[in-house]
Amino acid sequence: MIKTKKKVSMYFKGMEERYGKDWITKVSPVEILRKADSFFKDLAYGGIDKTLYGYAFDNFIFMSTMINESYHRYEMEFMEVHALETYGQVYPMRTNESLYMYILTQHKNNADAYSYINICLHQMMSISGNEKLARLDLIANHLSSLRHSL
Repeated sequence: MIKTKKKVSMYFKGMEERYGKDWITKVSPVEILRKADSFFKDLAYGGIDKTLYGYAFDNFIFMSTMINESYHRYEMEFMEVHALETYGQVYPMRTNESLYMYILTQHKNNADAYSYINICLHQMMSISGNEKLARLDLIANHLSSLRHSL
């Protein structure tokens, strides 16, 4: 018998511990965003058990809040990349430094990851049934190279 590793979602587990099993009907969008970092990491690492937490992806308030947050984070990272590239044009001698390249790469990876998450979550709003939850695995597979940047 092959044992499958149990997926543990830090985001959903924390919400259930704090607000109970019916947390999604109790919390405000502000509370949903409080631990959004954990949600995005759970998405990237494939740590969301669809059988336990699939209901959240049918909730309009939860989904629209996370879509808006992923877009906001994408915009922030995109502006950071633009600022660093402008800095590199003004001070081209600094672009050869490893710290500059590391920071630029991190922000580019973050922007790419949040852009992809935003697109996928937005698409999930118009899909129903098993196909919606199958997208969670696609997100994790696509973000495998960008996981550590989130």
